[in-house]
Amino acid sequence: DWVIQAYINGELDTDEILEFKNHLKICSSCSPRLADRRRRVANVLVLIEELETNPISNRKHKNVPLARVFAATASIAIVFGFLRCYVN
Repeated sequence: DWVIQAYINGELDTDEILEFKNHLKICSSCSPRLADRRRRVANVLVLIEELETNPISNRKHKNVPLARVFAATASIAIVFGFLRCYVN
């Protein structure tokens, strides 16, 4: 897989590129892996561009504050603890 990534990144020399392209012609598993890796790289580049144009600090968050989540979880754990003690 490092060769696939190196090929995508343009890190292979001319001989390595030729060897890799010849390998792709005969290997039925590497061509789909190359296509998949290219899609992933393209998706990451889109996400990076989105982050650069719309930083997280500028977004409105609709997330529940973490303290509320912990409080609710603790409350549920306490209720179950009491129920377990009284049922047994």
